[in-house]
Amino acid sequence: MKKPQETKTLFNHALGLNSQERTLLLETIDDTDLKSQVETLLADEAQRQAFLKQNNTVDACGDAPQNPIGPGSLINRIRIEKLLGQGGMGSVYLGFDEKLERQVAVKSIRPEHLQNPATQQRFVREAQILSKINHPSICQLYDYIETTQGDFLVLEYIKGQPLYQVPLTEVQKLNAMADLAAALSVAHEHGIVHRDLKPDNIMMTDEAQLKVLDFGIAQSLSKPKVSSDLQTSSISSELTQQGSLVGTIRYMSPEQAKGEGIETASDMYAMGIIAQEIFSHKAAYQVMETEQLLTDVQQGNRIPATDLPGPITKLIEDLTQLNPTQRPTALATVEQVNSIINAPKQKQKKIIKYSTIAAGLVLLMLLLWQWQEFGNQTAMNELVKGYENQINVLMKQAEQIYVLPIHPVDEEINGVIQQGDKLYRVILSDELLSETEKKRLLGIILLKGEYYADAIPMLMAGQAESQLLAD
Repeated sequence: MKKPQETKTLFNHALGLNSQERTLLLETIDDTDLKSQVETLLADEAQRQAFLKQNNTVDACGDAPQNPIGPGSLINRIRIEKLLGQGGMGSVYLGFDEKLERQVAVKSIRPEHLQNPATQQRFVREAQILSKINHPSICQLYDYIETTQGDFLVLEYIKGQPLYQVPLTEVQKLNAMADLAAALSVAHEHGIVHRDLKPDNIMMTDEAQLKVLDFGIAQSLSKPKVSSDLQTSSISSELTQQGSLVGTIRYMSPEQAKGEGIETASDMYAMGIIAQEIFSHKAAYQVMETEQLLTDVQQGNRIPATDLPGPITKLIEDLTQLNPTQRPTALATVEQVNSIINAPKQKQKKIIKYSTIAAGLVLLMLLLWQWQEFGNQTAMNELVKGYENQINVLMKQAEQIYVLPIHPVDEEINGVIQQGDKLYRVILSDELLSETEKKRLLGIILLKGEYYADAIPMLMAGQAESQLLAD
């Protein structure tokens, strides 16, 4: 590293500034190499960590730090086990609460920032905000400890990984977005705007529980806002450390990037950018250079979300509306995401519902058909039975002619023959009768008239089983 002492001095100085002040500081550096080194340390987490570790033995003034924190150190009842991470503003340690017998995360301010009132104010404000909100998807505050070594936040220890480092299925991504929206809904209900929502501040636990972290620059809407003149002269007076400036800008809402007053809708815009990147696996903005990126964010000039399911695309478009008033609230977003999650179930329910209705209609139609067929068959049976009765009556009349005492029978025989001929024609022309029934009935008439040669084929064609044949 060229000019290490100058780089170190400028880097330490930048750590104590807000984002706009850091930008102005970088613009004053004429040495291109020196400026590039400081920008890299501020923007690259890995290099920043290595630099901080390498320079951990001295503070900003070059003197040895007092009361360094290491494994085995005690902060009241909290025993420090190891360093979890280190950033521009401070460090996070794994600790063990010896009284409650549980692991905790301990957040501290770096020694060089202990005398910075703005930094301490941010630290206290984070504790105050966390103490007001309670939700399974928000990292919980356990305690705020003031010691001669400095101030410490004792937080819920989260075993997991940053959101972007966890491979998730589409359903798990939707569940994560629902949890995120629910956490924001609780914060917004308490008048809290996170203002720095980004994947680095969202963890997924080993149990797949989403956790929102770092309310350090969150704003309470109940507090007086900075005047508009002051807001327009600065992106924000309390933005997160420049070490992740690019990442922070990337997830800002346009109004926040312009330095305008922000409301809960700004968090929803950030959520929309996060959702787009999670589902598309692509950055939402094409340019990553700070100045141009800031311009793109201010104009909402993001890369359109493509090749995503319609409901997810609509969710992203709704959340990233340029007009803050047109973005859905966190609570409405919870409902919108849940409707996407439940859509397959609802579709399956509809399929089952309509299938059941269709099956019921088919069954009803079958029953109606059977009922109709039964009614038709009953009517047919009655019709055939009526014709059979007429034939039997006619045959009995013919038999009575020969039972009565001897008398002239020609006229009576002719009458019976005429009635039989008339009945024959009636049956033959009856359109309600099937051909089989017609032939059977006509066969019976011919058989009774002793026209055997014509009757037998007719009866056989009618498949008749008549007692007359047995006779």
